[in-house]
Amino acid sequence: MSITVAFFLHHLESGGLERVVLNLLRHLDRARFRPVLILQHRRGTLLARVPDDVAVLDTGGRRNLLAAGALARRLDECGADVAHSGTRSTNFALVRAAGRTQRRPAVVLAEHTPIEASLAESGWRAVYVAFMRRTYPRAERVVVPNPLLGDELREVLGEPDLAVEALANPVYAASALEGPRDEREPDTLVAAGRMVPAKRFDLLLRAFALVGRGRLSLLGDGPERAGLEALASELGVADRVRFTGVVDDPYAHFRRARAVVLSSEREGFPSVLVEAMACGAPVVSVDCPFGPRVLLDDGRAGLLVESRDPEELAAAMRRILEDDDLAAELAQRGRERAQAYEIGRAVPAYEELFAEVASRRR
Repeated sequence: MSITVAFFLHHLESGGLERVVLNLLRHLDRARFRPVLILQHRRGTLLARVPDDVAVLDTGGRRNLLAAGALARRLDECGADVAHSGTRSTNFALVRAAGRTQRRPAVVLAEHTPIEASLAESGWRAVYVAFMRRTYPRAERVVVPNPLLGDELREVLGEPDLAVEALANPVYAASALEGPRDEREPDTLVAAGRMVPAKRFDLLLRAFALVGRGRLSLLGDGPERAGLEALASELGVADRVRFTGVVDDPYAHFRRARAVVLSSEREGFPSVLVEAMACGAPVVSVDCPFGPRVLLDDGRAGLLVESRDPEELAAAMRRILEDDDLAAELAQRGRERAQAYEIGRAVPAYEELFAEVASRRR
């Protein structure tokens, strides 16, 4: 008998968590699992890529803490054996809803964001921590993409025995990397992500202006785009910076890039680094909590910049543009490091977790 796994998300817009869930929806073994998608809002650019055999349900757009009744009905309606969510607000709603169901599915939560940094930004630290202490211990497991996030979560909640498990996110399919290789553009740097304050594209532009050479492609869109375009003009680099908007195939850009640069304030698991490394692009990243240091193996698989000083980031970008041997060495180490996050390797670990918690429930 197959195990029904219900995934609960706000929406299916293009984001790191949403792409991870999409890869699970597409690649869970259908002989063992029946995936179902439940959305708070039935919208998103990734909806068209959901497999035809995956039922898509919604809770009518209700706010998460008010959606518990509707979510509980959807969980019973689809016969969920396991229920999974991956943002703080959906985690709260899912735990509450699971307690109202007839089936009582096993709950698997996820945390993808550094806890202290995100709580500080929210301005509601005490409230969020109180909710987390009441809800997270009720889950069968809390999944994190790297062990440092798990350590921080236990410490913040004061729950040293919290059932946390570090699993590699399924980020890319090896088949997506097949085909003819594009020629690298030796002076082109690429960055990608939603244009919001936490991504610190302003820092990236200031550093790029100090490099004094090359071209920069910014993939993505968001509320800060207009301000960033204005900043590029102010810095005198508008003619060397290309704002592409959201692109269908970021891999094509990564394959052509001399290097991919990440300048974020915080990153629990920066999928863009994995995708870049899998495409053979060397990586330069600010050493923000916690994902880059883990993914780049403490700087052995990419250049880590210790501070958020534009001068230091510019120096690292200049190194990668000027040193062919360094670029080639980092590209090779990056490819090797990225293999752990290939779908064929990462999805089976999720399958075993879902099977284990489902068997406990039964």
